[in-house]
Amino acid sequence: MMIDDRFTAGFIAGIIGGAVASILDYISYGLGITKLLYIDWASVFILGHRFENIGEALLGQWGNLLFCGMAGVIFAYLVVGVTSKYLYFKAIAFAYMVCFFTNAMVFMFDMNALKPIGACTALSDIITDGIYGLVLAYAYLKFYFPAAGSSRNQA
Repeated sequence: MMIDDRFTAGFIAGIIGGAVASILDYISYGLGITKLLYIDWASVFILGHRFENIGEALLGQWGNLLFCGMAGVIFAYLVVGVTSKYLYFKAIAFAYMVCFFTNAMVFMFDMNALKPIGACTALSDIITDGIYGLVLAYAYLKFYFPAAGSSRNQA
């Protein structure tokens, strides 16, 4: 399926990447590796505290997917300025920069509900963010560049 709009393709690719990362995040939480879910982050940004019930959890999940979708849009427009060559590498680097700035915001704005971030949680986030980047690039290429012989400018 080809989406002939960069914004929409980036948004959908970002949501798909966010959904995969969220599933892996839930698995990591279930295994006791991480203590902080992505929906906790979104809940703090939206509500000012970690979720406390199913309604707040659903709102946090919605916020997380919206954030991932908008990150996908930013990525889609960033790759306009560079070639789409090595897009997987660029998407992983982009995902890590988003993670870095999101973590930095916790300390810049003194968001105590998200502190401290333990080493296991940070490592889990690094792994799932890298996977988000891979899925983002894969989905973006499938939606926006569906055929290798496409006449669309890949720059």
